[in-house]
Amino acid sequence: MEFKVDRSICGEPPEQAIISSETEREGVGAKYNKDNVVFNVPYRAKGQGVVGREGALQQIRTVLTESNGTAIGQTASFLGMGGLGKTQLAVEYAYRFRQDYPYGMIWISADQEIDAQLIHIAKKGEWIAPESEHKTILDVAKRRMATYSGCLIVFDNVEKLDDIKPYFPEPAATPHLILTSRKPVPGFEPIDIDILDEQDGLKLLMMESGRSADSLSPQEKDAAQAISIELGGLPLALEIAGAYLKYAKSFSLVKYLTVLKTNLPSALPGDRVSSFTSHESDLYGTLKISESVFEKEPLLKDILNVLTWSGPSFMGLSLLSHLLNVEEHRLYSALNFGLELRLLRKDESQDRYEIHRLLRKVRQAECPLPGSLEWAKTMCERMGSWFEERREDFSYLSEYEAEMDHLKQWFLNTKEIQSDQNARLLWLQAYPSYHWGRYNETLYAVQSALELCEKNAEEDSELKAHIISDMGHVFLLLGKYHSAIEFQERALKIRENQLGPEHPDTAASLNNIGITYGELGDHPKSLEYKERALKILENKLGPEHPSTTTSVNNIIVTLCTLKKFIDADSLLRRYLKEIPKDHSQYQELNALHDVIHRESKNAGFRPPATVRSNKKNKKRKSGKR
Repeated sequence: MEFKVDRSICGEPPEQAIISSETEREGVGAKYNKDNVVFNVPYRAKGQGVVGREGALQQIRTVLTESNGTAIGQTASFLGMGGLGKTQLAVEYAYRFRQDYPYGMIWISADQEIDAQLIHIAKKGEWIAPESEHKTILDVAKRRMATYSGCLIVFDNVEKLDDIKPYFPEPAATPHLILTSRKPVPGFEPIDIDILDEQDGLKLLMMESGRSADSLSPQEKDAAQAISIELGGLPLALEIAGAYLKYAKSFSLVKYLTVLKTNLPSALPGDRVSSFTSHESDLYGTLKISESVFEKEPLLKDILNVLTWSGPSFMGLSLLSHLLNVEEHRLYSALNFGLELRLLRKDESQDRYEIHRLLRKVRQAECPLPGSLEWAKTMCERMGSWFEERREDFSYLSEYEAEMDHLKQWFLNTKEIQSDQNARLLWLQAYPSYHWGRYNETLYAVQSALELCEKNAEEDSELKAHIISDMGHVFLLLGKYHSAIEFQERALKIRENQLGPEHPDTAASLNNIGITYGELGDHPKSLEYKERALKILENKLGPEHPSTTTSVNNIIVTLCTLKKFIDADSLLRRYLKEIPKDHSQYQELNALHDVIHRESKNAGFRPPATVRSNKKNKKRKSGKR
């Protein structure tokens, strides 16, 4: 749309009468007029120095001139965390489209006294004689704000909508309104203002540092790219880094990258950069999040806390909801709010989230873990329980590996908070290598976890038994059977003492020992341990439990090895009677008929009656077909 100045709106008789009486009383003539154009944008434009914002500038123009508008009028807002360049974007828009606003531009810093700013603008714009009473000047300025079209009004750094509501235009007026804020403000249409991509981030870094990418050595080019990535595409951070490098011209990019990774405050000193918008150049101060941001979505603060102290990679909803002890669906609103403010980033292909890397570092410095000791210990426990539930099931391996970065980070965090969960979190890191058959790597991790477990002030006997049992299992897989027996029996002893002789974990140890004796060729002893395990599982878990049916399968294999085919068939028949035919375990057990038949035939024995009958039935059915 194009502005058409409507004098009936721009200057109403009552107001003009007030001005006239004032000017006549002071005898200052007719130069004071509300129609006087003002352009009080307080900052300089960067012009060609703006990188990666062309799309956003065009989007602003489209929203302000072609959209249907909001209840307030034609509005646009730039949202997000500090350092994104929201204010500079408003400045660039104001300068670029200055000619399209015949009544000028009014800039209001919403975090400062607005009335005082309006009085200053009215005087500078010569809307009214400066000698007039302050109340009269303010009334004229507010009326000018409320009734004029053909102008642009910017509300910069808005915290609360109530702060600027008294200065909104009346329905008949149609100025364009732009707002910058760190959180959504109702009535203003949001404009996408995102972090810079890697290419634009590198371009801004080179521009601000006064260096040319073309003149850099391959090593320096790689360092420049790594710096851009490390700064996460945040314009303010890239500007500060560039200013530092421009100041320290002899400082190589490779050396700067090392400092950036090890000492963020010294790598991004605010005293080296002169901000175009005079905003806080201290990155730590800029990236701090006001508590008022969390009023709308309190869960966002909890999400940020978890992601701040977890690994720097994306985290899936399953783990995130478990750590927060909140159902997944309850997180979506807070996550979307965090995405809108650019505090969070979402994996494009999966429902996984990460915090901006610089925001993560700032929050770590602002709220160190030792100051949140109980919370951190709770996170360690929940992290361990999530992984422990999934450790043995291969179907979870992909999800397990995707979250390993967070498991490793919380293991490192245990050193800061002196948590006895360190052994558990190290032990759980062994499972991916176990599932992929890298058993020596698994053994090293499990041995290290056992050492930590034995050093902890409060020994966790159940955890220790798990670790020792796993060591026995790895030795078994490595073919070191005597070592396997040694550790399996140690685990059995702990479990019998701590959990009792009838606990399922005790049964697991008995079964493991039985398997190892089988590998050693001592099948009678193997059968003894396996049958003890089955008895416990029958009583505690019932015949339909997968652990029980697995135990039955193991015993039948051992019975066949001992050529006790009648006993094997008898055990199988008993279990098939106890399990419903539609049960998931039924078909697996029923298939053991063929195993018993094959093994007995290979051994020269006549197959048991039930097996022969089963085969005949199959032939009979086949004949009918």
